[in-house]
Amino acid sequence: MRAAYTLEAYAIDHFRVPPKRTLSGTLKAPRRKRSEDLWRYSKEPLKQPLLKKLIGKEENSNDACLCFMDILF
Repeated sequence: MRAAYTLEAYAIDHFRVPPKRTLSGTLKAPRRKRSEDLWRYSKEPLKQPLLKKLIGKEENSNDACLCFMDILF
């Protein structure tokens, strides 16, 4: 029997590592980081593409972020 392939496993294989958080969000009460927090909705638009293969490809990166903005609105 084959093991289930999850969205989390796909993301680890194909998506870039998220940037570290800045201090601006740390003034509030501390929260525990849970793996479920990585998959939650955010109103903040993407500033970098999610795919690893687009890192360092400026034109494609900009296009990916613009496509994401089009989907949002």
